[in-house]
Parts: sequence; structure tokens; C-alpha cells
Amino acid sequence: MLTSQRQQNRRGRTVMRDVHALDPDDVIARFDIPDRCRDVIMQMMGAAWRQWRTEIKAKSYDPNTPLDELVSIRSVPQKLTPEVWETLCHYWKLMR
Repeated sequence: MLTSQRQQNRRGRTVMRDVHALDPDDVIARFDIPDRCRDVIMQMMGAAWRQWRTEIKAKSYDPNTPLDELVSIRSVPQKLTPEVWETLCHYWKLMR
């Protein structure tokens, strides 16, 4: 069992020849969504986006902390660049 795990970890890089060989029109056709479904999907994505922003603010933002500390001292939340985090902090401070 241990030998097979070692072999599995040593495999080379993954090359997706079958995916890269697909015709671009086939890929677009696969993701062609009817308009009535598109509206629902966009609503769901909007709700998920708002929920994510709320979680980021609740976990990482403290309105009592000075802006300089928020931007420079605290760690930037995962999936955000430092520039986006700084912009969000400025925005949330203005909203207060």
C-alpha cells in the first residue's frame, strides 16, 4: 500500500490533451444557458457574492481600528489582493 502511494505521488504533471483539443464552439455550446435560467443563476450568484462580502467584513474588519492598522498590520483576507482589501476598508470607513 505504501509503495503504491509513493508511485502515485511521483506522477508527472497533468496534461489535459482531450480538453485542449475541444473545438471552442463545442465549449460555448455546452455553456449556452436559456435566458429564464440565466436570470435565476445571476440572482443566486448575487446572493452568494453578498454573503461572501458579509463574511469577509464580519471576520476581518473592525470599525474601531484605525484605517492605517487595518490596511498595513492586519493580514489580508484570503482570496483578496492587498489593493482590494485597502479599497474595501476605505469604503467601509466612509459608510460609517
